[in-house]
Parts: sequence; structure tokens; C-alpha cells
Amino acid sequence: MKVGLSPDAGATAFLSGCVSRQLLTELCLTGKPVNGERMHSLGVSNRLTEKQGALAEAIALAQTLAAGPERASARIKSLCRRAGENTLDAQLDLEAQYMTESLGDDESAEGIAAFFGKRPADYVGLRRGTAVQSK
Repeated sequence: MKVGLSPDAGATAFLSGCVSRQLLTELCLTGKPVNGERMHSLGVSNRLTEKQGALAEAIALAQTLAAGPERASARIKSLCRRAGENTLDAQLDLEAQYMTESLGDDESAEGIAAFFGKRPADYVGLRRGTAVQSK
């Protein structure tokens, strides 16, 4: 804005999914920098870290997600991506479909067995074929 250019590289497309049209317009027209605290308060970012702590936080989150159920995570990501574009009925149908798929999956068998066995689920071991499933 300050040099007579318009946003590019998907800035308006990505931000429009996170902030209102009014705020998007303000951010683009003023060209003012927005700090992490403001983006967090606007709901654009879901967590803050100490200075220089973003990489460690991202790695810790990635490790947590990698230890989880792979196919269930993919279904959840799909549901979240499609929630904004689907009608309520379509989203409910998709949730029901994915729940049915999940119930027949060895990941849910491991998760349920771990819950009742009062132990952490071993999804990594399940993928490697080394998980100990209690009956």
C-alpha cells in the first residue's frame, strides 16, 4: 500500500479465511505491521511463544501429532478443511461417514484398548506392527 502496490502471494486469500472482511480491508489499506499479540487476539494465530521459541514449540507440536493416529488425523484435517464450505447437512453426513470408517479401523481398536487398559495408545507401534494390544 505504502509504495502503491496491492497485496500478492495469496495474502488476501489466506487472511480472508481468518479475519473479517472489514479487518482484512483495514490491514491491506493501512499497510501497518501487525504484531503477534494482535494476530493472536484476532484469532489468526492459535498460540504465542517466547521470543525465539517458535521452532521448539512447532517441533514439540509436530512430535505430538506424529505420535497420534495417522488416519484419524487425516479425517479430522479433512473435516476441518471442508467445514467452511459444506452445508450443515453435508458436514454432518461427512462426519458420520468418517466416524463409520474410524470405528472399523485398527487405530480406533488401539485407542479404545488403551483407554480401557489405562495405558497410552501406541499409534507409532501400531504403524510399525509392534504395538501391544490388550484384548
